[in-house]
Amino acid sequence: MLKYRDELAIAAIYNDWEIGGIVNDVFVKCQETLRPAITDAMRKYNVDDNF
Repeated sequence: MLKYRDELAIAAIYNDWEIGGIVNDVFVKCQETLRPAITDAMRKYNVDDNF
């Protein structure tokens, strides 16, 4: 599950404008749930916090 959350977080960071509404809708609906995963994934993969 953690791997899936990391991948979804990375997808939300990098690809929400390419994938379209799907990830964006999931991100909006689950933002509180995904926020820790996004923060962890950004820290883990050294992603710049510009989104």
